Amino acid sequence: MIDNELPLTSNNIFSEIQKDLLQPVLVASMMANDIFVKDWLHEGERKPEQMSRSLDETRERFSFFTSFLVSDTTLKCYHFSGLSQVISEDDPRDAWYSQVRNLDESHEIDVDINEEQNDTLTIFINFRRHWAEIRREMSE
Repeated sequence: MIDNELPLTSNNIFSEIQKDLLQPVLVASMMANDIFVKDWLHEGERKPEQMSRSLDETRERFSFFTSFLVSDTTLKCYHFSGLSQVISEDDPRDAWYSQVRNLDESHEIDVDINEEQNDTLTIFINFRRHWAEIRREMSE
């Protein structure tokens, strides 16, 4: 049993977890590269309600628990329900942002509490897009 069934069971569990995370990772990638998002950030984050509507539509379309965006320029965190906070490097609860910002990879999967939604344990897919990358793309 230890040599045959247990490895097979763990492989099946791993496959199920990968399958469940594939769509959220793809959607997060799509959001990080979305032209509306790039233009909205480039144009100075005017009309925050536009971003909230976009985040809410994405959340509903894919039946996600949450959806958010943090501006690398202003450090404002836009949530599907509106502007939620400004990230502070002095706040230990915001340490995740610095970690994502310094990633070598394009994204990370993080399990953490969701302060915006009653401290619910949440799987976050954090994609990293730096303003310099967006600016370079906008000038091309």
